[in-house]
Formats: sequence, C-alpha cells, structure tokens
Amino acid sequence: MIRLHSILSGPIFIIGFLMLGLGGAVAGPNDDPRCEGLSGAAFGMCASAIAIGCDDPNVQISGCDKITENYTKITGAPPPWDCQLTIDPSDQYYERFEGISGVSPSPALQTCNTDSDCIQSGCSNEVCAAQNTDTTCEFLSYYPTGNCLCVAGLCQWALCAE
Repeated sequence: MIRLHSILSGPIFIIGFLMLGLGGAVAGPNDDPRCEGLSGAAFGMCASAIAIGCDDPNVQISGCDKITENYTKITGAPPPWDCQLTIDPSDQYYERFEGISGVSPSPALQTCNTDSDCIQSGCSNEVCAAQNTDTTCEFLSYYPTGNCLCVAGLCQWALCAE
C-alpha cells in the first residue's frame, strides 16, 4: 500500500505541481530573468528548480541534483539557477559587454543552445555574443568578469557552479 503522505511530499510531486500550476498561480519563478528565453521542458525545469529553492547554494534540497542533471542533458548547458550573471543591466557598458549595442549584433542574434555557441570578441575580448563582434578600441575603466556562457538561451557573462 502506498502512503499518500510520501507521494504528496516527494520531489517529483512538488515539481509536477509547480510545473502544472495546480492550486493557483506560482508567483516568482515564472518571472525570474534566469528562465527568460527558455521554453518547454527547459523552462519548466528552470521555474521549478527556482521555486523549490535549488538556486540557494546554502541549502541542500532533495530532487535538485536530478533536475540539474536532466536540464544539462536536455540543453547541453549549465542550469541558469546555478549561474550568477556578472553584468547588471544598469551597468554603463551592459549593451557593449553583452553584445547588444549599436556596434554589435541585434539581441535576436544573441540566442544560443550551448556554451560553444557563444564567442568572446571585441577589441579587448569584452563582448560575449553569438557571433564575432567588432568594437572600438579604447581603454575601459573595467572589463567583464566571469565566462562567456549560454545562460537561459542567451550568450551572457556569468559565473556558474561546477
């Protein structure tokens, strides 16, 4: 005989509950910028992982390892909830560093499926984009930190957990 408590409290039920949105809307993870650009199973796993707290490195949650493993198998990329974006959208060089300024490709050309789709380019290798990008050669007061990676379907500067 299966105990109802173990079914309702297990990680699979919780993930299914969050992905299907049973019992009301799930606030928060659906609006998380780390899941932006994802669709289908990748979006569902991203939203679920953030909703149950997989993005908190100080907490060990049952089921997070399996979600992370499945996400990586499906997408070939690190899960966005394990990544910290290093360039804030309010940064004065954001558009340049993320390859979306007037001298760079349009945001639509920033899409990626794996890290190998992203190219570090620009005069000082300060641009993370889906294609080689030329920039003016000038001294900047600082440069991006992290790695040029495919995070949530876009080439972005980020630090991801190993």
